[in-house]
Amino acid sequence: MKRSLKLTIGITIPIAVLLVLLYFFLWPITITVSAIFPTDAQGNPTIKAISSIEEVTLSKDKPSAKLKAKRKDSVDFVTLEGVLLDRKEIVREVKELKYAFPEPDINLFNYSFSEDGKELILSWRAESSPYNIDSVSLERNGTAVTRKGDSYTDNIVDYQGKRLSYDLTIGYKYGPVYIEKSKTLSVEIPMLPVEIEVKVSLGKGLDPEKVSLLLDEKPYKLESNLKAIISTVPQGKHKLELKYDGISLLTKEVVLKWNDDIPYLFEFPIDSIEISELSATRDGENMNLNWKSDLKSYEETDVSYLITVDASNFVTKEKSFVLTLPEETMQIVVTPLYKGVAFGLEETVEVLGKPFFELGTIPGYIPSTSLEIQFEAKNISELLLSLDGAEPAKIDTQKGKIVFEELSEGVHAISFYITDLYGESFTKSATFVVDTTPPNEPTLLNYNIVGKRIIINLATSSDTVSISGEVNVSDTTTFHIETKNNQITVPVPSPETGFNGTLELFLTAIDRAGNMSMQAHYEIELVNFEEIVGSLGFDVIQKDYKPVTLRISNSRVSEEASITVFVETLKGTRLFTYNLSNTFSVSEPLEGVYFGDLKISYIINALGIESPTYVATETRVDLKNLDGFYAYQVDEDGKFRVRFYPVPDPDVKYRIRRKILDTPVNQEIKTISFEETDLDSDTPILKDFDSPLPLTNNATMEISVEVEIITDQYSYKFPEKRLTLYKGATILTGNATDAEFDKRAFPILIAENYTIPNDSEVSIAGKGLVLIQDGSSFVVNGTLNISGSNGLITLKSESRNEILLYGGELNLKKASGYEMSIFASGARLNIEDCVFSDVFNPLIVKNGSSVKLNNISINSVGTAGYISDAVIFDAHDVEIINSTKGFILINPQKAYINKYVANTGIKNTGLEIKNSLSDEIVIEDLDISSGRFALNIENLKSMMINNARLKASGFYVMALSNVEKAQVADVSISGIPGKAQPNIGLFVASTGGIFKGISVSQCKEIGIFINNRWLPEELIETYNALPPKEKENWAPIELYTKTEAFSENFYDIYLEGIYNLRAPGLDLSRLRIYDWRVDKTWSNELGKIFPRGTVIVK
Repeated sequence: MKRSLKLTIGITIPIAVLLVLLYFFLWPITITVSAIFPTDAQGNPTIKAISSIEEVTLSKDKPSAKLKAKRKDSVDFVTLEGVLLDRKEIVREVKELKYAFPEPDINLFNYSFSEDGKELILSWRAESSPYNIDSVSLERNGTAVTRKGDSYTDNIVDYQGKRLSYDLTIGYKYGPVYIEKSKTLSVEIPMLPVEIEVKVSLGKGLDPEKVSLLLDEKPYKLESNLKAIISTVPQGKHKLELKYDGISLLTKEVVLKWNDDIPYLFEFPIDSIEISELSATRDGENMNLNWKSDLKSYEETDVSYLITVDASNFVTKEKSFVLTLPEETMQIVVTPLYKGVAFGLEETVEVLGKPFFELGTIPGYIPSTSLEIQFEAKNISELLLSLDGAEPAKIDTQKGKIVFEELSEGVHAISFYITDLYGESFTKSATFVVDTTPPNEPTLLNYNIVGKRIIINLATSSDTVSISGEVNVSDTTTFHIETKNNQITVPVPSPETGFNGTLELFLTAIDRAGNMSMQAHYEIELVNFEEIVGSLGFDVIQKDYKPVTLRISNSRVSEEASITVFVETLKGTRLFTYNLSNTFSVSEPLEGVYFGDLKISYIINALGIESPTYVATETRVDLKNLDGFYAYQVDEDGKFRVRFYPVPDPDVKYRIRRKILDTPVNQEIKTISFEETDLDSDTPILKDFDSPLPLTNNATMEISVEVEIITDQYSYKFPEKRLTLYKGATILTGNATDAEFDKRAFPILIAENYTIPNDSEVSIAGKGLVLIQDGSSFVVNGTLNISGSNGLITLKSESRNEILLYGGELNLKKASGYEMSIFASGARLNIEDCVFSDVFNPLIVKNGSSVKLNNISINSVGTAGYISDAVIFDAHDVEIINSTKGFILINPQKAYINKYVANTGIKNTGLEIKNSLSDEIVIEDLDISSGRFALNIENLKSMMINNARLKASGFYVMALSNVEKAQVADVSISGIPGKAQPNIGLFVASTGGIFKGISVSQCKEIGIFINNRWLPEELIETYNALPPKEKENWAPIELYTKTEAFSENFYDIYLEGIYNLRAPGLDLSRLRIYDWRVDKTWSNELGKIFPRGTVIVK
């Protein structure tokens, strides 16, 4: 029995466990599901809660229900239409699942006033997600003003000084829930300012600059039209005041209200005080002034008069004034004053002073037939003059002088008869003698050179008593001559005087009466040094590593003359002598002289007379370049090498200085002596420096290398080389074998010459720098793979050389080319995910190469790429910025361009393709904005353009010239906003094809200019094969576009040539078209007339 009981228990327990497990995993449970609806939700929105077993309905009125579900189930909260709102998982111990609808809100509702204050700008922002905005309503004081948008501008002129209430209500819809949210703004509307215009009219003599206008004590200036416009004046009571030169003329209080933007106008006249009939009457020693005055409306007590006499002023309230008779004639000015301020035109009267007459000095002896007598006369009414008792003649007293002409020899008498302004008369007299006969000037007879003296003989007239003058030897040496005989003696000039070979004589004869003869000028040419100097030429010719050469030339034959040339150099003075009796041009190499200071001087000897020393030139000759001067790292630890070719001067030694940058110490100098230099072979100097990297913990170090050439008398430093040294670098040099370099190899430095031969492959992968060092070359005849990982590989060249591919292959991925180009000839280029910058031309491809570009960025270059005779050019995702030009393709066999962007900082042409007979030129998805031309296509057999956005500010935006079959679709053409408009949008010449979806706008002259004077040969053959009737309607170009595609062009379409343009369905009445209907003919360069084509819309 016990055994039977044990068996029963052993079976029962597993069954019980199994039943328990089935209960927990298969038996359904009941949970509570709830929906929390927004309090403001309208109506009774209803949703469903669905499990894998059943579904229940939840509403705002009955938000909770019981739901059966499996124990590991999920509950979907959905709309009645089945749109899922949320899904929640049933987890252990969870008895209730809730779904709460989010609460929308208006999170911004504010306002601002317009600049002129006449409009109120309200704006709002509604937080709606996941709700959709179903309705918008904005009410002003209970009246709806708008039912849309997120802003509203309200005219508030009629509500000045009032309070406005704006109620914003927004309806939100999400599933079955619809909620309206509201916000209210209360706005105080201020009073708008008004405008005042004041116009002033001024009497005679009043200065507009002195008129001032004050509004509430604030001054305002009148404009040139005597008007003042005061804007933004607050409404209300104001004080208006008018002043002249600081005195108040008018004060007025005004009340200003809103006047519908019409200015308040005030006009004020300001009369002036006028003086008339001003007179001056003499009374003995006094002068009486009298005048009349028109005071207008001014009080007499406020009026006075300013009397101005010379620099003195007097003020009186009377209309008369007494002055003492002045010594000088002067103007008396009377000015009316109002409250002490000048207030009208001044009047002037002239008062004559006391008479005065005085003669200037008259010499007793006059060596001339003319005489000028100075006199001073004041306040004289009449002046008469008598010469030698003749009838007196009237003299103008204002001239102050009398001139006698053609006086005869002998004694003369003059008398002056003077009558003053007051009738009194008196006389003044004088005498003088005229002697006008000068002696003859000296005459040069002859000259002789006697020893060291030059004797000059002269001839003079009998009345000559002396000779004076100068003998000029040079600009710095002159002999002064005073002699009473007819002979002059001067010394033979020495070279130190600067004598140029010619003496200049300036001589004058003087007679007993003091008359001087005309100055005689004579030149005695002993030797013409200047002519000889002018015929000589001296040139210093310097070529690096060649002896300095002196070229001497003579272009004039000079008999009995020679020249001695002195050339002072660091190697001593060289002397050359040449006979000047023949012309010549000779070159004299200064052997052993390659640099240094040169002084070239010479002396001319002619007829035994030696010239001064002339300096032809003083110059310093420096080497321009140190041939083959390079500095580059040669091992992984930072050892570097300096290389250059020695100057062929055995006296030169070299000092090479290495300096660590940004520190005054750690300088290393190596000297190369004369003995270390081999001048007999074409071998460069090589000098290795140990690595300075152990001096720092850094991975790199910046150093400079400077070479100085030194002799005993000369030194010259060539421009330094900057060099970065890298710790742990990989150095590549010589001929490569198959190799792979990973991230551990960086940086990789090309030293001297590194060549990848045919059938060799080198791969570089990782992240870091690949540097072509100074003076090094990188030639690829085999295969080069460069691929960046975890960043870009930086390609840089310190040399003028590029990566050179001659029939090789370059696979470049994730690299940045900085200051480095790629040159390929007959090679294969595969470039992907790369950046090129700061180089004139990053890609130069020629001679049957293939180019594939993908995801390329080009920045700050000259031309993005010059591609000539490519087998295939395949470019995708190319971006060019801040560059002169985009790509230039010449004669591609195949070209595929897709996603080409050149819309920022392009100065010239964005893309250019020329000279190809290919049927496979496809361009898609262009975005070009250029300072000159966006796209230029020339001399193609076939091409296709699809989806392009072209902008330019040059002569045209897009040009197609001599294209046999063009397919152009979805192209927008326009100018660049804010820059000069292009003359022509789309220029088509000698081209056929189909143009669809073209839009052209913002062209200064022509939107589409079709200049089909000539056509490609195949199109001409098609045209010639047509019957005459069909020729009339044939068109090489078909244009499919809409009228709305043209805007802001002077002419939308312009036809030149005999061929038509077919534009089916185009409404020409809404466009500006220039075709046969405007001008039936056109003429070629020879003036021959041809019929013009027309736009056919059928």
